[in-house]
Amino acid sequence: MAPANRKPARLRRARLLALSVPVSYAVLGCLWILISDLALESLQLPTQVSTRIAMAKGWIFVAGSTVLIGAVIRKAWTILERAYADLESELAQRRKAQEELARLAQELEERVQDRTRHLESTMSELSLFTDSVSHDLRAPLRLLTGYADALLTDHGGQLDPEAIRKLGRLSASADRMNRMINGLLELARHGRSALRIEPFEARLHELMVDEIWQEVSASHPGRDFRFERGPLVDAMCDPALLEHVWRNALSNAAKYTRGRNPAVISVEHRDGWFRIRDNGVGFDPAMTPKIFKPFERLHRSEEFEGDGIGLALAYRVIDRHGGAIEAESAPGEGTEIRFRLG
Repeated sequence: MAPANRKPARLRRARLLALSVPVSYAVLGCLWILISDLALESLQLPTQVSTRIAMAKGWIFVAGSTVLIGAVIRKAWTILERAYADLESELAQRRKAQEELARLAQELEERVQDRTRHLESTMSELSLFTDSVSHDLRAPLRLLTGYADALLTDHGGQLDPEAIRKLGRLSASADRMNRMINGLLELARHGRSALRIEPFEARLHELMVDEIWQEVSASHPGRDFRFERGPLVDAMCDPALLEHVWRNALSNAAKYTRGRNPAVISVEHRDGWFRIRDNGVGFDPAMTPKIFKPFERLHRSEEFEGDGIGLALAYRVIDRHGGAIEAESAPGEGTEIRFRLG
């Protein structure tokens, strides 16, 4: 970097030397003429002698000026040559740096392509593995459920109440495991599916939420719901995936308000967040980090049904959009699920 730092100073020196040539020539010429004429006049020499001295004086001035100009030009030329050499060195260094940068960029691109191919291959293998495992697991589960139902149907009268209870628990556990397998498959499917981001108008957004709520509320006959929805906004999202977020959030709100009369559920967009608020049972704030993890349940299965996959799926969808999803709750004071899209 030293030549690059010296280059401006050398160019300035060369410019100063170039400017000094005419200035020095004019100043020295005036001084020479003035001093020599005064000295010649004070000597009071004959005219012929004075003329010869004046001619010699002129030639001396020309010779001295030539030597001075030559020296200045030579010095300036040396400085310019050094500055040019520094410039060539700097350009060579820059070319080398650009070539190295291009090489590193090409190497990075090749690594990215290689990792992408490896990731695609791994995802494909994982998909096949998931499908295979789910199929292999479902077969014995169906067998367990079938045998339990057959025993209850064919030999229920011969079994004591404890045996019937155990068979019922066996069948319920098999059903729960089947739901867990379905949940894992759904998580894997949404992780592999392509993200189709497009404008989603507020009108369509509101219509989708209203239709989802009608389906959710219809699945809880006899419940007294009070559903309040404020205006929603346009969004850049994958509407098909966003539907899963609303469906799971509203289903959870309906489920955990069981026993509230009326069950109040509100939806609004405020401060950049979509908010789903309910007056349900709530949960301990210390358990908040678990709520978006698969199969993490904050209530006993005897109290509230479910497999703990809904909000994990919602988290996955929002994360793929580059957004954020949060939960705020307290025991007996309801819950607010809020999310925003990237």
